[in-house]
Amino acid sequence: MNISLIEKQSGSEEITQWPRNVDQFTPLMKQFLEIKYKYDLDVLLFFRVGDFYETFFEDAKIISKELELTLTGRAESSYPGGRIPMAGVPAKAIVNYVSRLLDKGFKVAICEQMEDPALTRTIVKREVTKLLTPGTVLETDWLPQSKNNYIASVFKDNKNKLYGFAYADISCGEFYFTVINYEQLLSELGRINPSEILVPSNMKKQEGFIVKEKVLEIDDYIKQNWYCTGIDSTYFKKDFAEKRIAEELKITSLSSLTDEEFFAGLVSSGAILSYIDTTQVNERPSFEKIIPYSISSYLSLDKTTRKNLELTEGAKDSSYEGSLLWAIDFTKTQMGKRKLRNWLEQPLLDINAISQRLNCVDELIKNKSIFYDLSNSLEKIFDLERISSRLSASSVNAKELTALKNSLMEIPSIANVIKNLTLPLFKNIINYPKEINIVVELIERAIIDNPSNILTEGNLIKPDFNPEIKQLKEIIENGDSWLKSFESIERQKTGIKNLKVGFNRSFGYFIEISKGNLSLVPKEYICRQTMVNSSRFITEELKEFEQKALHSEQKIKSLEYEIFCQIREKVKEYSSIIREIAFNISTLDALFSFAQTAIINNYKRPALDDSSLIELKGSRHPVIEKKVGFNNFVSNDVFLESGKSEVKQQLIILTGPNMAGKSTYMRQIALNIILAQAGSFVPCDYAKIGIVDQIFTRVGATDDIAQGQSTFMVEMVETSAIINRMTERSLILLDEVGRGTSTYDGVAIAWALAEYLVKNKNPRTVFATHFHELNGLADLYSSICNYQVTVKEEEGHVIFLRKVIPGGADRSYGIEVAKMAGLPKPLLERAQSIMATMYGKSKASLKKDSIKSQIESGQLSLFD
Repeated sequence: MNISLIEKQSGSEEITQWPRNVDQFTPLMKQFLEIKYKYDLDVLLFFRVGDFYETFFEDAKIISKELELTLTGRAESSYPGGRIPMAGVPAKAIVNYVSRLLDKGFKVAICEQMEDPALTRTIVKREVTKLLTPGTVLETDWLPQSKNNYIASVFKDNKNKLYGFAYADISCGEFYFTVINYEQLLSELGRINPSEILVPSNMKKQEGFIVKEKVLEIDDYIKQNWYCTGIDSTYFKKDFAEKRIAEELKITSLSSLTDEEFFAGLVSSGAILSYIDTTQVNERPSFEKIIPYSISSYLSLDKTTRKNLELTEGAKDSSYEGSLLWAIDFTKTQMGKRKLRNWLEQPLLDINAISQRLNCVDELIKNKSIFYDLSNSLEKIFDLERISSRLSASSVNAKELTALKNSLMEIPSIANVIKNLTLPLFKNIINYPKEINIVVELIERAIIDNPSNILTEGNLIKPDFNPEIKQLKEIIENGDSWLKSFESIERQKTGIKNLKVGFNRSFGYFIEISKGNLSLVPKEYICRQTMVNSSRFITEELKEFEQKALHSEQKIKSLEYEIFCQIREKVKEYSSIIREIAFNISTLDALFSFAQTAIINNYKRPALDDSSLIELKGSRHPVIEKKVGFNNFVSNDVFLESGKSEVKQQLIILTGPNMAGKSTYMRQIALNIILAQAGSFVPCDYAKIGIVDQIFTRVGATDDIAQGQSTFMVEMVETSAIINRMTERSLILLDEVGRGTSTYDGVAIAWALAEYLVKNKNPRTVFATHFHELNGLADLYSSICNYQVTVKEEEGHVIFLRKVIPGGADRSYGIEVAKMAGLPKPLLERAQSIMATMYGKSKASLKKDSIKSQIESGQLSLFD
């Protein structure tokens, strides 16, 4: 029989088909489809059937492909071909499979059996108990442990040409919003890297399709780089947002948050709350704070700069090892790791706030004798942020309550370890809320030490906590003795010495008689099962015991679950206090990491002020130093100063061979500043830093080249963005600008760019180049200085000394680097001959061809 199908366009070509008339199917398939159609078709429905979660129709095709599962079929005469596509996963492995789908950007609904199939004669009742999307995961096992899982929302305020931007991590209870321009929006998205972005959408009829398609109101760049979810534009309304936020925070008025400047941010916040209401079916976490913030309070780093500087992951393979975070991470808790990551991603501009962190690090270093005990105590703290968020949603299990208890029990020990510290943060921990003792005592008294993962299977509550549970467990325990006695009596009564009393889930309790003794079975025995070598029987007495024992087991399970829920709700009353403790402990852990790094690597406290100066003496690259060893890294000095009056050194022209260390030198300047403004000591002998508001880097163009843009176009677009956004307080690091075009054009643009930077806004700049002609700029502008990375020639070989000294280099040693890279010997000899000819020309000819002579070194910069 042919059935009509709902067609939905997925992407630009693929067509997905779903049955329109559900009444033509068997009861199970009808139930599946009725539940499926309550949600968007892009939500994959995992449908519990016994010990498996099954998917059907188009969902089965998708998970079969994405999870590399076998696509099977379920017989269904009303479906074309007689078989419905089907694919399933074992219930015990659901976490692994769903996590993989969420990582790929899919949405998943978990549909559970709400009653025991053995206790119903009709189709089992089923309901969706979890609706999971990439940005709304609450289960700890399905989340990355050391970084946040953010959901963001973007709303364009066309009137003011600004964007309302909000983001939250429902697993930790964090929620922030702001209003920013488009460039700042991209920078913030690059910083938090959300798993999901909510944007307004409208339904638009697509020609040739029955179902309307969602049209997302966001530009293509964001859609291409992040996973976006369209929700009805009616959720992006000011009145709706104000009401929803007030409900969430349990207040009657938003007061200052209703100012016009926050309008678009509030709208985005309301959309996130509404989406969470929809997705968190029975486990809705609460937010105690929704915090407005200003982008101008933090050092600005765009997505390109973050990648180039490898703050939290490597630029090439996105690995943790090799990043700045890896180099300084001595945290002991997962929430401390997340805080440390966030501090590096969002350095501060406010000197007082930076000083507060530096003062804490300083005090920890001066009390380093406590480090061993503090480290041991911190290691015993579980992820209180995520436990408290799940607690607010009434979704923590017994193991998590036990983890909470064990963590809170460690707080007095930490307070004792740091009792002599004097700063406010430390005092907050020393004077911890004593209400946690109530929580510890309750959990300790009620929950067993190693409880079950499944709340409905019992093994949760200590018998002494509840008299009824204790009595029921005694019945079961006495039952073992009763069964042994019963077995002994029956053996004597029947004369069957090998008579056994057993139990299985299919038949319950039974008496097993071997085949050779069946003639001795009493008349009152009732046969339950006949096997090849034996038969199984029941008696009225054994049946009565069975009913009593099984009833006790079931009663214990239901009673333990009921009591556990009551305990959980009682503990939930203290979730605010637990969140406060989590915040303080995570902050202590991040500061401890800063202090530990400083001691191990001999970092020094930076001096920060409002000047225009950057002065670093004996500066080092924190990541490379960790890789090669403290004594094997060559340190260098840095001096930069912005401003128009009598500036000594605003722009450095940095020359030297490929592989000599120019890029390392530039990156270590940026990393030292980021560490300082994050509140850390820095890898320097001395550091004085006038606050930097933005760091720009212009190196490489791999991503954009892959998207079809030329190297030179990428250079110019990124350079233009820097020029349009820079201020006097910015730091600009330029590497080989101009190499993507002809040498004449490249030198001209690089020269003009350097001039522009010293004539406009005067940002502090390091300009690495192989265009040695740029050394001439220092003769024309007092604020431009030449520096070079030194090398030593020895027996035809080049030795890189890695030291940066005043003066401009006149060679790039391109042929020597090409030799190191393994180019053929005849090619290298020919290149040497051509170079010798060029250098042998007359002075006038050499001057005429000086730009041409840079071709080899300029092109060979690919080896840098």
